[in-house]
Amino acid sequence: MGSRALAGALSEAQLDSLADREGTTLREALVAYGLEPALLPAARIAPGSVHAFLELHIEQGPVLERAGVPIGVVTGIAAPHDVRLTVRGTAGHAGATPMSHRRDALLGAAEIALAAERLANASPSTSVVATTGVLHVHPGAVNVIPGEVVLEVDVRDRELGARERVVAELLSAARETCDRRGLELSVATLVEDRPVTCAPAVVEAVRGAAEAAGFAAMDLVSGAFHDAMILAAVAPVGMLFVPSRNGISHHPAEHTDPEQLDAGVAVLTAALARLASS
Repeated sequence: MGSRALAGALSEAQLDSLADREGTTLREALVAYGLEPALLPAARIAPGSVHAFLELHIEQGPVLERAGVPIGVVTGIAAPHDVRLTVRGTAGHAGATPMSHRRDALLGAAEIALAAERLANASPSTSVVATTGVLHVHPGAVNVIPGEVVLEVDVRDRELGARERVVAELLSAARETCDRRGLELSVATLVEDRPVTCAPAVVEAVRGAAEAAGFAAMDLVSGAFHDAMILAAVAPVGMLFVPSRNGISHHPAEHTDPEQLDAGVAVLTAALARLASS
């Protein structure tokens, strides 16, 4: 949210339309925290007014650890296209409704989730991924045929065209599934960001800083998206990664050794000095 505000990509209307699971809007949350939503326009920075943006982050994946390399030089950032699909059938008694008379929304949703996996695996792009991370089943009783299912699917890639082809194929497969099963389908776009190529000057600053400090480094594409992806709209951006133990993140088991963090900070500092001198 902060980077979107800086880039002018967070609108006044979104302050009221974006809400959490309890219904609290973003505007209400900002006010409760002691912030002033009316100052949103003042947060924006003008394109070209920042020389460069460089972000240090844990990898959130296993590549650096498995390679035994302490520094990852990020050359690009994959971006997500997230959709919410609502599948509607007919709720009915599990014992009293014959199989031939059912419009089971969950079975349709299951086919769609499997189609997402199949289409990502079949894509010519080796970096496209698809994840069904949310599934809400209604009414949610063991003896009731699901009448409505909401699933949210995240498709992302560093190649915009490849990602959009998978999304288009997924929506086509979802419509075919629902038509065949006599279900209704509605689709809403949640996020549709653009992949970013990191600025060559920033990438070279990170590479040079790692080499000068005596740290081995390797190029990586970030599969997770970060503030740098959003801020690329207003400034040249880059990132560097340090290893994540077992590739785990957003979990209590997330861990990066202090020595690895120190290495990341050292390279970050030296890269910033190089960028400042240019």
